Amino acid sequence: MKLIIEKNWEYGEDGVYTRLVNANTTQVIMEGDWYHDKIDERIDGFFTCLNHLCIPHDIERVVLNKDNEGEDE
Repeated sequence: MKLIIEKNWEYGEDGVYTRLVNANTTQVIMEGDWYHDKIDERIDGFFTCLNHLCIPHDIERVVLNKDNEGEDE
């Protein structure tokens, strides 16, 4: 299973939005921001579960709009 962690920095550090996507089907598994959804912790828990169940997976990390980090709109 290949998974993509996509971080979109469109609104800077306070607005970074993260999605976990199945690369084979382009299905979004989970998405959210760091503050309201605690998305990084949820994704870490997802990978802990995959490891516990011995489900092989590859991770690709994608960063979008990093040049907008910290800019005011």
